[in-house]
Amino acid sequence: MTFARSLWLVAAFALLSTATLRAGEVKIDGVHICCGQCVTIAQNTLKKVDGVSNAKADKDAGAITLTAADDKAAAAAIDALAKAGFRGNAKHGDKSLAFPGSNAEKGAKSDKLAITGVHLCCKACYSAAEDALKGVAGVSTVSSDKSTKTLEVLGKDVDQNAALEALFKAGFQASVKK
Repeated sequence: MTFARSLWLVAAFALLSTATLRAGEVKIDGVHICCGQCVTIAQNTLKKVDGVSNAKADKDAGAITLTAADDKAAAAAIDALAKAGFRGNAKHGDKSLAFPGSNAEKGAKSDKLAITGVHLCCKACYSAAEDALKGVAGVSTVSSDKSTKTLEVLGKDVDQNAALEALFKAGFQASVKK
């Protein structure tokens, strides 16, 4: 191989590697942000993520925007928001970013279900999460515990994945307590 061809291959490889490390805006829509405390928690969560700047939570739009230094920072921001109990539809430029999925087994049903990791900072959060779950087939009652970020669901043959999906759709991250 000639020196010129080798140099061209090295340059092409360098361009391809940097293309996957994109800086830019991340926008997350459909997030449950109902009050100033939700805004503060979301923004403070993102301040702790390396490579993230300009984090803003907009309760009126139900959206969070931030600037990520690269794809790794964007993914870390999504992970941090999920751990704080927030969820939405995220995009980094034209690339979709996935929040963690359901941890429930396929087809799992329960009469009593504990759901954890949900962002519950105020009465409006409790109400929104409880209302989302009350729309799931088989659910009869839902109670929430802010201190443990847990929702207790009682009913008959409640589909665990349907319960989590209802919360995801309402802008909350959640998982089934094992």
